[in-house]
Amino acid sequence: MKNSLIAGLLALTVALGACAKEEKAAESAKPEAAPVAEKKAEATPAMDVNSPNVMKIALPTMQCESCAKTIKRAVKGVNGYEDATIDVDNKVAFIKVANNTPEAQMEMEKAIAKAGYSTPNVQRDQAAYDGLDECCKEDGMKK
Repeated sequence: MKNSLIAGLLALTVALGACAKEEKAAESAKPEAAPVAEKKAEATPAMDVNSPNVMKIALPTMQCESCAKTIKRAVKGVNGYEDATIDVDNKVAFIKVANNTPEAQMEMEKAIAKAGYSTPNVQRDQAAYDGLDECCKEDGMKK
């Protein structure tokens, strides 16, 4: 009886060990996600910020990535918008438009202000600012 109990435990241990090896083999056979992400990044060409159709707008009240998403969503709705790159660290937006004119830049700045962020020429909409997440408010990242 004792021998059959030991034999059963030994068989169970071997079976569990084999399962663990199969799981490790299956995990190592999975392709890594990093190369896919690299290919995706390569497929998106960087914006030429020196292009005549790219406007640069300072965003002194922008605080974080959430702000950048809100601003990008706001400018997407403006007539003539083509693309935008928001640089959170340097607090600036590069916005590619069909026709870069002072009027087009003012329309972009108004859209940004309506979203709750000040620009050099347009003061933010206070109600929109009050509705932003705490992290998006001035000094919000310090709290």
